Amino acid sequence: MSAGAQAMQSRPGVEIPDITANPRVVEVVQPLIDRVQEVIQEKNVSYDEWHHAIHFMIDLANAGEVPLLMALFEATVDEVANAASASSTTAIEGPYYVPGAPMLEPPYVMPQRPDEPGEPLVFSGAVTTPAGQPIVGALLDVWHADATVPGTYSNIHPGQPDFNLRGKLKTDEQGRFELTTIRPTPYHIPDQGPTGRLLGALGRHSWRPAHIHVKISADGYQPLTTQLYFQGDEFLDSDVASAVKDELILPLRPAGPNTDSHLTLRYDFQLAPTRR
Repeated sequence: MSAGAQAMQSRPGVEIPDITANPRVVEVVQPLIDRVQEVIQEKNVSYDEWHHAIHFMIDLANAGEVPLLMALFEATVDEVANAASASSTTAIEGPYYVPGAPMLEPPYVMPQRPDEPGEPLVFSGAVTTPAGQPIVGALLDVWHADATVPGTYSNIHPGQPDFNLRGKLKTDEQGRFELTTIRPTPYHIPDQGPTGRLLGALGRHSWRPAHIHVKISADGYQPLTTQLYFQGDEFLDSDVASAVKDELILPLRPAGPNTDSHLTLRYDFQLAPTRR
C-alpha cells in the first residue's frame, strides 16, 4: 500500500471504497487512454489545443451529435464484429435507423407520399442459407433516404411523414422477396455543427453515397445488417463513413430492353445458422 493510501486510511472519517475493476473496461479503455496520452506527447499538444478539444466535446454533447460522430467509427466495429461470419457481407447500421417500421402486405410497396419524387425502383432477391437453401419467412427491415438533393430520412429530417420509405416484409415460400420503392439519392450528414467543423478541419466532406439499408432476421439464423450501393455513385470512394464495400456495389438496370418504366436492383442474401 502506498504512503498516501496509508495516510488516508489513518485519517479519521476517511474510507477508501472497495473498487472492483471491470476487466473488459480495463482491457479496452486503458489502452485508449494510453494512446491518447502518447499522441499528446508525440505531437506536443498545447494547453490551447487541449482546451479546444474540451470545448469540442462539450459542443458535441450539447448539439446531440455524439451518435453522429461515433458513426464515423462504426465501419471498423462492423469489420471486427463480423470478421468470422458466414453470412453475406455486412455494413453499418448508421445513425438513422428507427425501430417500429410498418409491416407491409404483399405485393410489397414501400410507404411513400402520393407525389414521392424519384425514379421507381424494384428491389428483389432471395434469402438463403450458405448452402443455397431458401429461408422462408425471413424478415427484412428496409429503409433509405428519399430522392431530394441532398437526400433526407423520415423520422429524422423534417418534411416527410413518419416512416416514409421505411417498411418490413417477409420472404415467400421460395425465400424470395420483391419491394417496389424509389431510387434514393446521396445525402450528407449534418455539417453545420461540431462534427462538420471537425470534418472540415480534416479536409473531408460530409457526403455519403446513395444506398439502401437492410436488416434481416430469421429464427435459427444470425441477424444481418448491411447496405447496398449503386455503381457509378460519385461518393463511393470518399464515403464520409468509410462504410462502402466492393461486394455491396450493385448495378441498377432498366426493367427491360423495351421499357424505362422503372429500375431494378437484385441481391441475394445468405444467413448463417445461429452459433451454438
